[in-house]
Formats: sequence, C-alpha cells, structure tokens
Amino acid sequence: MAELTDCIASSLDYPVPTARLIARLGREHEILTHGGRGRSVPKATSADAANLLIAFMVCPTPARAPDYMRDFGSLLLMPSMMDFDEGAGPTVRHAFQPRMTFRDAVGAALDLLGSAEFAAEFNLKEHVGDERPGDDSAVAPVIDVTIIDTYLQAELAIDGSHFFFLHPSLLTAETLILSEQAAGSKSDEAHERIAEAAIAANRYVSPIRSTRTVEVGPLLPVAELLHGRSFVSLLNERFDREAVHA
Repeated sequence: MAELTDCIASSLDYPVPTARLIARLGREHEILTHGGRGRSVPKATSADAANLLIAFMVCPTPARAPDYMRDFGSLLLMPSMMDFDEGAGPTVRHAFQPRMTFRDAVGAALDLLGSAEFAAEFNLKEHVGDERPGDDSAVAPVIDVTIIDTYLQAELAIDGSHFFFLHPSLLTAETLILSEQAAGSKSDEAHERIAEAAIAANRYVSPIRSTRTVEVGPLLPVAELLHGRSFVSLLNERFDREAVHA
C-alpha cells in the first residue's frame, strides 16, 4: 500500500506525507486493504488506487478522507447516463456496467490499462501509423476522471464513451419514477429518495462549483505498478505479433 500511495501522490504532485496519512486513515476505517504484517500484507488493489485517487483529488483535509472515499466511491453509474462510443470494443463494454460504483469504474479503467485484450482493441494505427510505439507513453487512450465535489457527482470518459455517477438514492428514485409511470400510479417514495440524496450532497455544497479532473497521464504509472506492465509495452507486444503475421 505504501508504494501505491507514493506512486499516486507523485503522479498527482500531491504531498507524500499527507498522502500517507490519508492512506493510514483509510486502512483504519477499513476502506483500504488492511491487515497482515511483513510478507503477509495483502496486495493493494485497483479499488484501493481508486479510493486514494478520489481522496487526493478532492479531499480538503486528511481527517475527512474516509468520508470522501466512502461517499464519492459509492456513487452509482446511472443506466440512463451511459453513452458508449460507436467504436467502443467488447472489453470496454464489458468493463462498465449499470449500477457499478464510481470506485469500481475508476478501478476498471486502471485495469484496462493493464489489459492485453484492451490493448488489442486500441486504435494503434490512428496514433502511430505503421510505426512501433516504442517508449512513447503518450500512445494511450483518452481517459478523464472527473469529480464535481460540490454536487456529489462524478464522471468518467474513455475514448469517446461517457459515464455519469450519482448518489444511490437518485438511482432508486429514477427506477421508482419509471415504474410509477409504467403502472400509472404515484407515490411519495421517489421524492423521499431524492430528498435523501440532497441531504447527502449538502455536506459538500459550496457557492463555488468545484470540478477536478485527472487525465490518463497520471493513471499510467499507477496502472503499471498494479499490473507489473505498462500499457505501451502491451501495445509493443501487439505490434510485434501483428508484424510476424503480416
């Protein structure tokens, strides 16, 4: 966990001592992987990386980090707000599913950067033509991880596909409203769920809209640490295989 914490902090130019304090609080609140000593310490996961990324992006003080990791990480992908790009391959379409948490979605994006299957679907020719990628880490998908902390919302974009994450109560409210419309009935439950989401968001409300975005650059070294291989190395392996069979 220490190596992952330092890697993310370095990628985001975030103070390492503060990052380590946040990681410790995350473990103490059992949000991050914890337990064990020495060689028995569990390996950090993509979900851990996502939680730390969320905290480093928007948390104003370490003491509030567990709340930020829990509240923003638990936002759900709205089925009505999933927009896959026409060119999205099966790996991306399988990775992002309705109702998945923002934490899991960010983790999935990191996992894609270590996936040979995703590298095989990547539009390599568009980026390098007929050349081998070599050591050019800029040859990578367009990924934007965005948190709107003043509204307790989040977004994730990957190569033209866009996904929006809202409070779980809003997802419940949407389902209830659609069910009521289909049945021709009406109740107060949907409005109660909307009120729940508003109360949760009030803890983060600010007169100034605050939006933070992390692009793919800082994610690449994190994914490489998690998976033991860089995305560009996967592209090089693919290029070499295709060259043999050309």
